[in-house]
Amino acid sequence: MVAKFPFDDPVVSGLSLLSPHQRGDLPPTAITDLARRFPNLVPEKDFEQLEEEFQDYQTTPASDFPKVEGVRTDKFWGVVLQMQHRITQQPRFPLMKKLVSGMLTIPNSNADCERVFSVVKKIQTDMRSNLDNSTLNALLTAKLNVTDKCYAFHPSKEQLRLAKQACVSYNRDVHG
Repeated sequence: MVAKFPFDDPVVSGLSLLSPHQRGDLPPTAITDLARRFPNLVPEKDFEQLEEEFQDYQTTPASDFPKVEGVRTDKFWGVVLQMQHRITQQPRFPLMKKLVSGMLTIPNSNADCERVFSVVKKIQTDMRSNLDNSTLNALLTAKLNVTDKCYAFHPSKEQLRLAKQACVSYNRDVHG
């Protein structure tokens, strides 16, 4: 996998600025080089301000930031991007927040997508090939979001009444 990984890709190499350990090691243009690849996050007209924010981030004393050792990158940036100017109480890194938040949402693998496709394949079998999209969506939502075991579910009398009512109504509509 390491042999196939695109380490030379500008986005991948640009993501090094997310590492708290490399805070002072990068030129101010490192952030604008990355921002150019994602023009919908930060418009080019704001690049100068973005570089100023990045320089402010780089020159801020380490004591103003959360400790770096043992802290996940997303947690570190969550704290940094909430920082405010001491005088104006305005967000300190508003443009960096847009860019960094976008970069942190890039999935590091396609495992989540593959997991969903696998669940869909288990739901939509040959015996259930005519499932409507809304039904498939509802079953998929339930499968992915319900963490309780089905045998631990104890419906209330009201839920049972409503389910029976829906079933009777459906049978009446379908079978006349």
